[in-house]
Amino acid sequence: MSRVVRRLVITGLLVSAVSVAAIADVASASTSYTVKPGDSLIRIANRNGVKLNDLLAANSLTVSSLIWPGMTLTLPGGAGVPAAAPTAAPAPAAASTSYTVKPGDSLIRIANRNGVRLNDLLSLNGLTTSSLIWPGMTLTLPAGATPAAPAPAAAPATPAPVAAGPSYTVVAGDTLGRIASRHGVRLADLLTLNGMTATSLIMPGRVLQLPAGATPRTATPAATPTAAPTATPAATPAATPATGTRIPATW
Repeated sequence: MSRVVRRLVITGLLVSAVSVAAIADVASASTSYTVKPGDSLIRIANRNGVKLNDLLAANSLTVSSLIWPGMTLTLPGGAGVPAAAPTAAPAPAAASTSYTVKPGDSLIRIANRNGVRLNDLLSLNGLTTSSLIWPGMTLTLPAGATPAAPAPAAAPATPAPVAAGPSYTVVAGDTLGRIASRHGVRLADLLTLNGMTATSLIMPGRVLQLPAGATPRTATPAATPTAAPTATPAATPAATPATGTRIPATW
């Protein structure tokens, strides 16, 4: 009897050992997966080659359960986690130049002016086509940029010197335009010669230098008022005796 019991005990121990080993194998076969943005349960199951129901059961979930980025899920045994794509070795950084944004600039204008593609300029500076740029902001230009040389600023035109002519003393009621017109000279020449502008103030008694060639015009003397002729009163004609039949008086 004791032999039978001993056999039963040994058999039970063997079964238990096999079960524990099987459980250990399953546990070791299970892997974990960290949810990423855009993941869904069906997508995770398909990507890892497992059944959706097995994935749900392993994590006590349902098809309507909520998952979020960073959440860790247990993948059922036998899941084939896709190998991560090998990371390409970064290309050596090519020499680049910088560009300071100027008033009126736009991203496409900067790219065209410096001979680079807009997408390369945006990518290098972490921008999009709707990004805001402002004067003084520094952008990095992609390698190979050929900044256009700024056009040389046109030299300001130097006004021709104005030769001086006779002088003129300002009188009451004068204006710069009236003085120039009266002496047959250009207003611009009169202003330049006297270091003035069109809004400069002049006052009676001030002496101005007229440009050469000025032809002062003599002021027309005021007309002397003429006394109106005195009207001669018309002579009163003498009364003419009436002609007719004389009627004798009746006494």
